[in-house]
Order: sequence, then structure tokens, then C-alpha cells
Amino acid sequence: MKKTSLAQFINKKLGKVFFVSLMSLFLLGVLFIVSIYFESYEIRKEDFSTAVKYINLKTDMVINSTEKIYNTQIENVFSEIQDKYDSSDENSFEKYLKDTEINILNIKDVKIPAKSVNYYVINENGIIYKTDFETDLGLDLKPYSQFWEELKNMKPGESKFYPITEEVNTGKLRIYSYLKMNNGEILEIGVSVDDITDFYNEVVNDINKGFEDLEIYSKYYKPLLNSSSSLTETEKEFFRESIRDKKIIIKNKTPLRAVFYMASKSEYGNKYFKVTFLNSRFGIIFIFYFIIILLMFLIINFIKKRMKNNLVEIIEPIVNISGDMENFAENKESTFKAETTNIKEIDMIADNYLKMSQEINASFEELKAINEELNDSYRENTALISKIDKITDIIINLKRYRSTENFLSTVFRYITDFVPEVDYGLVTRIYQGKVNFIDGIGYDTEELNKINIPEESYIIRKNIEVIEINDKNIESINKSVLQQDKYEKLL
Repeated sequence: MKKTSLAQFINKKLGKVFFVSLMSLFLLGVLFIVSIYFESYEIRKEDFSTAVKYINLKTDMVINSTEKIYNTQIENVFSEIQDKYDSSDENSFEKYLKDTEINILNIKDVKIPAKSVNYYVINENGIIYKTDFETDLGLDLKPYSQFWEELKNMKPGESKFYPITEEVNTGKLRIYSYLKMNNGEILEIGVSVDDITDFYNEVVNDINKGFEDLEIYSKYYKPLLNSSSSLTETEKEFFRESIRDKKIIIKNKTPLRAVFYMASKSEYGNKYFKVTFLNSRFGIIFIFYFIIILLMFLIINFIKKRMKNNLVEIIEPIVNISGDMENFAENKESTFKAETTNIKEIDMIADNYLKMSQEINASFEELKAINEELNDSYRENTALISKIDKITDIIINLKRYRSTENFLSTVFRYITDFVPEVDYGLVTRIYQGKVNFIDGIGYDTEELNKINIPEESYIIRKNIEVIEINDKNIESINKSVLQQDKYEKLL
């Protein structure tokens, strides 16, 4: 298994920690943004629903108030017609209706003023045979069976007041009121109110914060705010879906934009609301979150770099100790120098290692000296044993020597090996009254033998001694006995 360095190990762990931290922050941010995304649309759905209810409430109140004012006026007209006028008197009847139209048009205390007033006289066969609105002259109401049955079954003097309703073709609001006169004919008075776009705009301006391009359509999909706007068949299906499911339909949904469709019922017919919702809150939060993520990334990266720099102070001494240990293991020598850091534990480790390495170095030196001493002793003992073995060998193999001189010379050479400091030495033998020099160190035995030193002039030592010889201390010769010329030669 491949091992990594301490720096690589720590950097890898730090990298994982920072990566997990950044990813956790990123995921939390994503969850937060997603929750804001759905929450924003839920909030806007509630806002939109509230706005629709508010618009319906305001418009229904105004329309209801307008309807009551006009119906009250028309009711008074119907009462006077019943009491004072006869439809057979065409001139007075028409004049009265014209005056009625003027009076209705001049009503001031109404939120939605009347734009036009028309009258219609319907005979018993359901045909409009008299009217000041020529377009409807001769219109047969019998094909509208349910509506015509309601009118036909009215009793003389009975009146009907229908709520403000929307014309199918024009989408304009009209008030229709009916009176069955004594002669069986039916008088209809229709009031067409002014365009209520301004009123809708006024109401919408109160609640249009956060919405863009709010559109309102009548039950026949006629625009009530912007006359140039229109709906596609797909959008109409969205409204029908809203009616069926009783909910707001959201289409073209993106994080920053969505289109809401909602159908709302009221006593004056369905209204359809379409609005483009701009999710500016989400956009702001997203930008803010992006900035936060960027800042956090920079901060984490900055902290990571700072921590790497700080880790150098921790890792470098440890790496130095590790390198010195490796060198110590190979060369049995430590060159480590402890450098002071700002970290107590690191300094303690370095100081302790330095002391330990110094103690081990000292122990190694001591062991080295002891080893050298042992080696010297071993060599000396080996040499001594070798010499003893030689002497032992001489004794064991005494018979193999040819002569006494040869034996004594060999013994002399082996013995002098025991004393490496020997500079001079002689082995002599008294033979036939003369000193015979068999072997020597530092002397020429042939020259010594030519002197013919007599036995009585040579001092015989009973014990083996190691002596120092100089020109003033030659104790082996009896000077008084030896002739002068021989003594000088000896010197």
C-alpha cells in the first residue's frame, strides 16, 4: 500500500472538509432557494386570489349601487306611465319616454354614469314594433323561449328589473327593465352604462403591486381593461379549467416569471383574470445567494491558504525530524537542529528528539570506543596466543631441531616477539671457555664472535631481565678481565 506524506494527508483531509462544507452550504442554499421559489408562488397565489376577491367586491358594490339608482328611477317612470299615460297616445307617450331618458342621463350621484337610454315596445306576439333603437326594430323575442315565457307570463302592472348584464356582442353593461301595461304590451327600458374601464383601472391600481399586465375579461371574454388585449382558445380553456377545479391555473412557470389564470363567479356573471407575476423577490434572493456563495468560496479559499501556511509551521519540523530519523537509521548520525516555533507541542517534540538523538550519539561514541578496545584486546590476545602456540610448538617438536644453536636461536626469536619494545638482544652460549654469540637483535653476531671473548670476562645472569643499555652501562662485560683492545671492539 502506497503511503502519503503528512502534508499530503493533511491537505487531502482539509480538502475534503472544505469540499463538504462548501457543498453543504451550496445544497442548503439550493434547498432554501427552491423553498423560496415554491413559497413565492404560493404567496403570490394567495395575493392574486385576494386581489381578485377585492376587485369583485369593489366592482359588485359599485355595480349594485348603480343598479339600484337606475332601477329606482325606472320604477318611478313605470308608476307614472301606469297612472298618467296611455300608450295609444303616441306623441305624449314618446315625449314622456324622451324626458325619462334625459332624466336618467342627468343622474349625478352615480359611480358609473349612463351612456344611453332606449325604450322598446313589445307586442303580444313578442315583436318589438316601436323603439328609438332602430337596430332592434322588428326583433322577434320568441326564439328566446325561456326569456319570452317569463315576459309573456307577467301580469298587467307587473314589472321586472334584471341586474346589470353584459351584452353578448359588445360586452357592454346594460340594465333591462320590463313593465307589462294594461293593454298587454310590454315596455322595456334599457340603460347602457358608460365604459367602466376607468373604474377597473382605478381599482386595479390599488392592488397592482407585484403584478404586470393584469387583464380582466367579462363572461364573454371581452376585455374590461385594455381593449386591445385578447385571449387565445388555449387561454380560454385555462379559465374553464379554473372554473371546473376551482383553483388558480399557473402556466409558463419559471423561477422569475409565471402567468396566473383565475375565473371568478359573481352575481353579475363570471369574470376572468389573467396576470403576469414577476418573481422579483426570488431574483433578488438568488442574486444575494450567488453573492453569498461567491464570498463563502473566497473566504473558505482564503482560510484554506492561511491554514496551509500555518500547517507549514507544524509540518516542516515534523518533516525535518522524519528526515533526520531516516538519515539516523542509515548513517547512525544525527544532524538535526531544533528551531523554535510558536507551537508548544512541536517545540517540545523537537527538543525531546534533539536530546534523544544527542544521547544516542553519545552512546554510539561510547560503544564505538568500547568496541575498538575490545578489538585491540582481541588482536593482542590473538597475538599472544599465537606466540604461546609457537613456544608450545617448539617444546613439542624439540627433536626436529638440528642443533642446540638452532634451537636457542628459534627460542630467542619467539621470546623477543613477546616484548615488541626490544631494540637489542643477544643469545649466548659458553662453549670451550669462550662466549659464543648464537643470535641477536641490534648486533652483528659474526663480528662479536671474532672478538673471542673469554668465559671469565662475561657476566652470567641467573634470571631473565629486561634492561636498558647505553654506552655507559654495559654490565654484561667484566671490563677488568677483558683486554682493552677487545673491549673497544665490543663497543
